[in-house]
Amino acid sequence: MVAMQQAIDFYSAALAKAVNNGTKADTINKDDKRKILEAALVQLGSYVMVKAAGDGAVLASSGYDLWKQKEKIGPLDKAENLKVQPGANKGSVELSVNKIANADFYEFQYSEFPVNGAAWQTGTSQKTKTVIDSPVSGKQYTFRVAGAGSDLSRNWSDEINSYVL
Repeated sequence: MVAMQQAIDFYSAALAKAVNNGTKADTINKDDKRKILEAALVQLGSYVMVKAAGDGAVLASSGYDLWKQKEKIGPLDKAENLKVQPGANKGSVELSVNKIANADFYEFQYSEFPVNGAAWQTGTSQKTKTVIDSPVSGKQYTFRVAGAGSDLSRNWSDEINSYVL
């Protein structure tokens, strides 16, 4: 604990110096002291975890915040504000949607219009935007998107019909 207190003291002093009209060298020194403090905290946290051996009471008495138990999130919110725009290349389409809380990735789908039992083509992205290059130029398609996570259900956006240029 002496080493931990030293790391805290050194960082606090470097921080105060950097904040009060410090030079670039003072800022670099502060950043270095912070890295040392962070490493000491990680090491102490690991030590506490090993000594506690999964005993919640011991962990709680350590002064560290306990990790949150994983919870099922369930179905995600409906995807909102789907936008369909012409892509950079002929026959490509750029799709975008608002971020969905707790979504691990997004499923973008399209099908020839009218859908009437036609198969949906699916593409996935970890981002809220994607480009689809495979539609046929001049045809009309229906587009939709849903956020995805551990729950297998999908809450699809409103569908948008658009011609591909």
